[in-house]
Amino acid sequence: MFPATKSVVIIIFLGLLGAGIYGVTHVDEAFKRRILAKDDSYLKQFLTTQEKQFELSVAVSIVETGVIDYEKYSTHENIRALTNIVTENKYYRDRLLSWMDTFSLYAEQTYESITGPNFLPALREFLRIPAFSHFSQDLKFTEDGSKLEASRIFGFMKTTSGSTTQKNAMLTLYEDITEKSELDAFPINRLFIYFERIQYLPWHGRSCICRITDVPNILQNVLRRRCAWSSPWLVYLACSSVLAVLETSS
Repeated sequence: MFPATKSVVIIIFLGLLGAGIYGVTHVDEAFKRRILAKDDSYLKQFLTTQEKQFELSVAVSIVETGVIDYEKYSTHENIRALTNIVTENKYYRDRLLSWMDTFSLYAEQTYESITGPNFLPALREFLRIPAFSHFSQDLKFTEDGSKLEASRIFGFMKTTSGSTTQKNAMLTLYEDITEKSELDAFPINRLFIYFERIQYLPWHGRSCICRITDVPNILQNVLRRRCAWSSPWLVYLACSSVLAVLETSS
């Protein structure tokens, strides 16, 4: 290989190496929806303002859809126990939005019974109060309105932009509810679709690292040998690097 060609190869390699080091040290794990929006769109303006001015906390629905008797006091205790399960998780705030907690407090203050046949009439009276009417969105009654068949409470994830932390918050809460709750409940949020994909990214990362570790060996062989097949090796090196970047970003 001619000295000039060798110098060009070394310069290109050092440039790629420097760019790679810079990229690794400036990795941003945050999933920013505003990047997907058009520059002049109202959505991007809204998301940008929201990120700058307000704390971004993911509201997670803990949904109960099992066949349970809401008239029993034990069921009330199990629903209230979900509060402790969520707040004890280190990734979540120590506050919740729970219809059962508020309903129980209301019953204590008004000296009403909310168990047995008194449960449904008291609940309907509770929901008619304007300050509590929003809880009707968290309750699913049967078609004839004679029975409560599903409900949900809300937990709030601590503010974080790290994708790995968000993934751990999703997985640990699911595990905690499965292991500790007597109810057939599960946590859900539309962003969990994206958090779940992060579980598989480490495998892509390792694939990328393997390709990067091949770079010095390939360059060493190219620089040592003055032969016609040096160019194909350079093409392979470039293609391999591009594919590694694309794979980790997909």
